[in-house]
Amino acid sequence: IALSYLLGENDREALNQKTDPFPLTTAQCPETHQLFIQTEFNRTDDDQYRSPFGKCSVSEFERHANELFGVYKDLYYGKSAVSSVYCTNSGGQQQQDGFVVCVAIVHHVDSSTSEWN
Repeated sequence: IALSYLLGENDREALNQKTDPFPLTTAQCPETHQLFIQTEFNRTDDDQYRSPFGKCSVSEFERHANELFGVYKDLYYGKSAVSSVYCTNSGGQQQQDGFVVCVAIVHHVDSSTSEWN
């Protein structure tokens, strides 16, 4: 993963623990009714999935990233695709320790023959 070269050793280990997101599933945000992708990056402690579109603990950066990738997804994959961006801190105690971003796009090519994640 090219991103892993930008991360410190502890962050690479955390990324490797979360790199088995397939198959990606989608759900509907109860607040906005937008579809979002369920991944290990937005799983909560009670095995629910946090929507990036709801009011609950969504950072301003995450909100803007979802808007940006939503436009990209629509232009490149079409309106039938679903995208979600999730941001979490990298586990460090200091602000300069950075954060981790997960960008996921699900595009159903043809449900009878194939699916692309």
